[in-house]
This record gives sequence, C-alpha cells and structure tokens, in this order.
Amino acid sequence: MQRTLKQILASRSTVLVIGILACFFMSYQAQPVYAEETSQVSITSNFPSDFTASLKYASDTPITDVSLVFHVSGQELERYYREPLDPTTKIDINYRIRTDTTHRYIPPGSIIRYHFEITHQGNRTVATSPNQFMYLDKTRSWQSRSSNGISVVFYGNAQTRALSILDTALVTVKSTGKLFGILSFPPITIVVYESWEDMLPAIRFSAKTLQEELITLGQAHPAAGIIMLIGGDKDVLSSTRHEIIHMLIYSILKDSDSIVPFWFSEGIAEFNNPTHVESYSRAISGAIRDSSLPSLEHFKNRPNTPGEIWLMYAVGSSFTEFLITSKGTDKMQSHLEGLAEGKSFEESFQKVYSSALIELENEWRSTIGAPPIKVPNKESSAIEASKEITSASPTPMTPLLANPADTNANSRFSSCRHTPGNQTSLAHENILIALLPAVMSLVRKRTVQFTAVSKYTSKSALAWEEQNTHES
Repeated sequence: MQRTLKQILASRSTVLVIGILACFFMSYQAQPVYAEETSQVSITSNFPSDFTASLKYASDTPITDVSLVFHVSGQELERYYREPLDPTTKIDINYRIRTDTTHRYIPPGSIIRYHFEITHQGNRTVATSPNQFMYLDKTRSWQSRSSNGISVVFYGNAQTRALSILDTALVTVKSTGKLFGILSFPPITIVVYESWEDMLPAIRFSAKTLQEELITLGQAHPAAGIIMLIGGDKDVLSSTRHEIIHMLIYSILKDSDSIVPFWFSEGIAEFNNPTHVESYSRAISGAIRDSSLPSLEHFKNRPNTPGEIWLMYAVGSSFTEFLITSKGTDKMQSHLEGLAEGKSFEESFQKVYSSALIELENEWRSTIGAPPIKVPNKESSAIEASKEITSASPTPMTPLLANPADTNANSRFSSCRHTPGNQTSLAHENILIALLPAVMSLVRKRTVQFTAVSKYTSKSALAWEEQNTHES
C-alpha cells in the first residue's frame, strides 16, 4: 500500500514524541518534599561519647515514624536511626547517637551531614532541610585556617603554629605529589591538639595496656581525610609531612587489593624527611655492627617491640631512598601504578625494576656495608614453605581486622611511628595491637596478612577500632 509523504512524516513525528516522553519518565527522579518551616532541628556534640539530634515538629495529620538520616565523611553509606513512635501530631524528640565504642567511633573533624525523614499516616514522607556539622569537642573554641583543599583546625593561641602546619602540608603535597605523580587528592582536615592529654580522649585504642604504654604523636584516618596531631610536640612538622604522604599514597591505592609491606609504607612516608636521618643511621649502623640487621622480609609485618619498630623505620626509609635516588622517580611512580592496578607488591616490583626485591635489597646492603641476604633457590623455597605450612597450628589464625562499621576504609596500609625510648606512637588506623606479645608471637607463623583484607579492614575483637587509622 502506498503512503503519502505527509503520512510518513506524521508517523515519524508521533514516534519521536513518544521517544522523548519515554526518556523523560525514565530519567525522572522524585525530588524530596521538605517539611514545613515550623520544624526546628538542632545538633548537640558531646564528643567523644555521642551527639544528639533534636527535632520539634507539628502537623495536622498523625505522624507515624521519624528517622534520622546521617552520613559521616569517609564512609560510603548513609546511616539511619529511629525509635518506636506512637502516632501523634506533635514531635519533640532527641536522638542520641553513640560514638563511644570501638565500632561506632567517629574521628574528630569528621563532617556529618544529616536530615530527618518524617512519615505521616498514609505513608506520606517529608524531610527536613539537609544540614551538616563538624564533630568536635564543644568545650573548646575551635578555629580553622584553610588553603587549596587542606584545613587546619585548632584552639587556643596557636595560630602561628597552625599556619606552619598548613604550610608544611601544602609544600609536602606539592613536592611529593609531583615526585610520585599524584595530581589530585580529596580534602584533608588536620585537627591539632595542644598536648597528649588533650588528644587522648579522641584516640581509639585496642587495649588499655597499649594506651598506657604508648604516647601517640599523631593519628590519621585516610578514608575520612583526617589527621590528628599534637601541636606542642617539637617534631610536629615532621609528623605533618609523614602523615600527609600517607594520605597521598592512600589516595592512589584506596581502590586496590594490593597488600603493602610495613617497611614500604613507612619508608616512603619518611622520604626526604630530615628529622630522623641521624637516629635512623645510628640504628642501622648498630644493627650491622651487632650482625643483627634483618631482611626486609622480616619487616613485612609490624614488629614486636619499640626497638624493632624504630629499626623498621630506619631500614624502610633507607631502602626506599635508595630505590628513588638510584633507580629514579619514574620507576617508583610505575611501581605505585602497578599496586594501584591490583598487582601484588612483588609482581609490580619485579616488572618495574626487572629484578627481584631481594636482589635490589642486596645491592642496597652493599652500599651501607651490610652482608648480603642469601637468595634462596626455588626448590629450597618450596621445601621451606612446605615445612612452614606443616608446622603451623591446625587451626588457621584469623587476621586481626578493624571496625566492621567502616566498610570503606583501606585495610592494606598501616603505619606506626615511634620515637626512641618510651615515647612511642602508632600510625594508621590499622594499629593491630603492635605491642601485645600474645598476639605478635604468632606473626611469623601465620599465612595471611595482618592488615588484611577487604577495603577497610574489619573483624577481630581486639582490633575493631583500628579501621584505617595511621598513628605517628
């Protein structure tokens, strides 16, 4: 049957209109209906124990449910909180959100965005206007100074020091970012406390004994973009640089499944940091003199004692500097890119440097006057691996993991900064009970990584709170 041009154009116009309408309805998303202006919403911070969200609201129709919806910076999911409610036309509620347990912990400086959702009879829901606040101790008069995505939050007469910390952070981002090819990073908030005593309530510890033994100079929560520092410490600028580098490296590896050795994460964070050069050199020289300088493999996981931890920093810093200065920054950038792609540390290292890790380790040892590490052949390695498996406990050891609530935290990066003597400190949220002998005596027998597994660790009663925290 013949169709006229006019009929063809008319039919095509009809199809076009239907297509446009279909696209419109498919892409349409219902917009929230906001509650009347008569609603009154307020937040009271009782850091570190809790915050209270309050709502006063009146309606002509019965209200059957009220939910607080809030999101903490650095976490992937919103949280909902509600309590049983009898139908009523007037609301005057106070929802207390606890943050005083390990799995509910929220670091200071976190941005909490929130609103209430109010359900009326007939399943009609309205929402209060979205709002936000920074979770801090309300007993202090906080100030802030910001520049280029970095904010320093402080109290007291510490503006000069805060500006020095901000300047150090900015310089570190610029120099290290260029060095390692890091072109962008998420916002960073540095919360500065005057003293250890002031910062203590804001820190999570896995055990009271650990709390009593350690003096934490700083702590970082990379997923949340938060660093905590003791402003009164003489090495606060060194700690600033160290933790900023951890943040930058985390920004590269946060979506990777690669497991990074402790010596590397701490060594790269100490690159070009002059503060501890002499003490690191003395630690390495002393170990060489006593024929007790261990291999890098020994420092793959967190050591047992403050002395070993300090030596780990020294070795990691020295070897990482050797790699960068003798092999070039391009190779280090490529190595980090390989880790970001999900390659294992050894696989990425071998591909980039065309040598096994132990071969370049021996090259480095020759430059510092240390004897070489024996390179095992494949056959003996297989035999040793078989011996290790058969000698292990028949019940596999569960890796220590952190906060199950923080499911987006990076579990593979952990650091632990210590000063010589009694002034020790941990770094990253994966503290993992470094000085508990009962746990650490098992380290060399286990076949799984301590800092383990999913993005943002999880699990274990002892290490719940260590989720993605660096301490320094």
